[in-house]
Amino acid sequence: MVSNAQGSGAANEIPCTVTNEAVSAIRCGEQTYSFETLRAPNGSSFFIADGPHVEYQYGLALIENSLPTAIKSCNISRPFPQSLAAIQGSYSLYPHDCYPIGSLADAVWVLDTSASPQVIRLNLTGMVSYQDMRSTSVNIVCDPEASAGIFKPLGEDVPLHYIYELRTSLACPPTGYVCRDSQCVPSDDGRGVTEKECLAICESGLFKCVDSICVSSPTGLPLGKCKDICERTPQFLQV
Repeated sequence: MVSNAQGSGAANEIPCTVTNEAVSAIRCGEQTYSFETLRAPNGSSFFIADGPHVEYQYGLALIENSLPTAIKSCNISRPFPQSLAAIQGSYSLYPHDCYPIGSLADAVWVLDTSASPQVIRLNLTGMVSYQDMRSTSVNIVCDPEASAGIFKPLGEDVPLHYIYELRTSLACPPTGYVCRDSQCVPSDDGRGVTEKECLAICESGLFKCVDSICVSSPTGLPLGKCKDICERTPQFLQV
């Protein structure tokens, strides 16, 4: 059995709202994520790998209707829903139908910011397979180096509940930008605006006084007037 745990420390879980189930686009608090461009190292939109027990093979797709009709260990011959996201096959039983073990329909997404690195937890909706209910949880781990996803089935934590790990840069916090000295640079804490929005702010030539420093703003004053206000206004009255 494996543990469905990642990282350490007190959990800081943010429920996510699905904005587009077909491509696994979600919003978690103020952050948005989409797995529409997620690809395996071979360029496919689905992942296939053997599990810790060599008898079994597993599949995962976060884009609807993208699983293949067959893998080495089993065939997807039944009329499964297009939201089918996770499958299991057995080499010892081949040829046979794949076990459906998770669906994107009504799946639950949670962002765990206390994990290091950050993890998006996906609990796929369980599916009945050969009279048994089977389900899968996916730990989608932020990995800035994983431009192509890295898929690893970890086995079962309890009978008929499977754990996957998927490492991808798409699970990392979006980079926020700030305008400093008329240049857009990544913010120190990840907050800020998109790079495009930052460029527009930098080009505006307007500033506001924050903590006795003039910072670029889409609305504000020319730099000279901003500095004058910063010098004359007590800090507790500044924006």
